[in-house]
Amino acid sequence: MQLARIRSHQALQDSEERLIVAAESAEAGLWALDCRSGHFGLPKRLGRSLRYAPEEVVSIESLQRTVHS
Repeated sequence: MQLARIRSHQALQDSEERLIVAAESAEAGLWALDCRSGHFGLPKRLGRSLRYAPEEVVSIESLQRTVHS
């Protein structure tokens, strides 16, 4: 069981690394939503392109205002 868990964890890490490389190659921005707080975690480059200050908290509402008029 432990070996299966280790292999599963390694496969997940490998998959995440491939996703990051693909997103960077495509100049795409990956983001994460904290469902409890309703705040987004944006990579610095994506935050800059959406005109957010580095310390600014990005909420669902502020993101909607930014991307949809």
